[in-house]
Amino acid sequence: MRRFSLFLALFIALSASVSARVNAKSKSLKTGLSTPDTTSVLSSYQATLQQLVAQNQTAPVTSLGQQPLSPYFYQMIAPGTLYDEPLKESFSIVWNGDSQGPEERLLAANDAADTELERLGLSSVALRNLYRQQPSLVETTQQQLAETDKVMKDVDAPIRTQEKMKEQIQLAELDEEVVEDVEAIVRKPNFWKFSGSNSLNLTQNYATDNWFQGAANHYNVLAIIAIDANFNNQRKVQWDNRLDLQLGFQSVRDNKFQKFRPTNNLLRLNSRLGIKAAKNWNYAFNVKAETQLVPNNNYKEDGTKELITDFLNPLNIDFSLGIDWKWALKRFSGSLFLSPATYNLKYVKSLDLSERYLGKERAGHHTRHTFGPSATLKFQWKITDNILWDSRIYWISNLKYTNIECENTITFSINKYLTSKFYFYPRYNDSSIKNRMRDGEGNPTGTYWMFKEWLSLGVAYNW
Repeated sequence: MRRFSLFLALFIALSASVSARVNAKSKSLKTGLSTPDTTSVLSSYQATLQQLVAQNQTAPVTSLGQQPLSPYFYQMIAPGTLYDEPLKESFSIVWNGDSQGPEERLLAANDAADTELERLGLSSVALRNLYRQQPSLVETTQQQLAETDKVMKDVDAPIRTQEKMKEQIQLAELDEEVVEDVEAIVRKPNFWKFSGSNSLNLTQNYATDNWFQGAANHYNVLAIIAIDANFNNQRKVQWDNRLDLQLGFQSVRDNKFQKFRPTNNLLRLNSRLGIKAAKNWNYAFNVKAETQLVPNNNYKEDGTKELITDFLNPLNIDFSLGIDWKWALKRFSGSLFLSPATYNLKYVKSLDLSERYLGKERAGHHTRHTFGPSATLKFQWKITDNILWDSRIYWISNLKYTNIECENTITFSINKYLTSKFYFYPRYNDSSIKNRMRDGEGNPTGTYWMFKEWLSLGVAYNW
């Protein structure tokens, strides 16, 4: 009977809030906000209480035969308990001056309010009315009820199991053996990487005949092609290949026998095969071959020409065995190849050029062989996002003569296709007296150092 009296008191308290709900509903119609249909909620709750009292059981039943009893109603059918939330809502301070209670603000803020939230709000109103009107029906508090360990608690930490997923997998058994042809596609990884750069640079210079420094009208055109084909299986083998082609011409004004003269004339192939020795170190075998693309002649006043260079005149081939060190930083990368044993083969196709390129002791011969150490340093420095410096420093010696090359190209990228290049190339070679600087009469004098540079603006394409 006491339980039934509690239900009856809660129902009376809940009914007392109907009039306030009706006023809230009329107010929401003015403001455009919706509130729950309290009449239907009360009817549904009344029917549920009648079924619980008649059946005298706590098993889940349906409200009006359609929906199961909401868990938000557990406070209504449990023993009379002083809950914290209704008290907090009653004594809360509304800072914005709104006269609505917390449940009214919750329901008014949700135009399409959740049904369970509506029931929770009405349940809170009924409990507050119970605490005011029938405090004698309150038997315990929420804290005392929680100490009985009969109230479900929220799980804050994730539930973990010691069982592994593979132990839960069960292989399905086929009822009958199925044999079908399966087409398998095997794709091997591609360890090759191809890249390249192409550029075309044009220069024009004009001055009138009476220019105070003298006229020097000419046109320059320079084409540069670089192709890289590198193999790396990410384990032991690295094979780097590079092909460089440079061909440039300059117009000649004061020579009626020659309209254009080659200024850049290079064909170079470098191939290096490396076997990994340590993290950035490789045992390497290197081959470098270098020659010219087109002939270059020197015309005399009588019209006779003297051949200076040509394809395979000369041809330099270096075979090197050593160790290679590579590094790659954010903006600075390169390699250093050291070879204690380098075999150099120099070949000239024309015997007329044998003394010029092979020396007096090999005049009348096509080849000359030398042996000694060598070193090659290459680096690429990205100074800024649009300035790139490529450099190659090469040294070789046979303990009689020394050859040093320092080839540098600084590229200024204006946009994706427009670039400016500054090229400077100091070189030292004391293998022949013809390599020494000459005086005004053409006699050899001075140093064996020689220098070449150019600055150009042109178009470029990298791939």
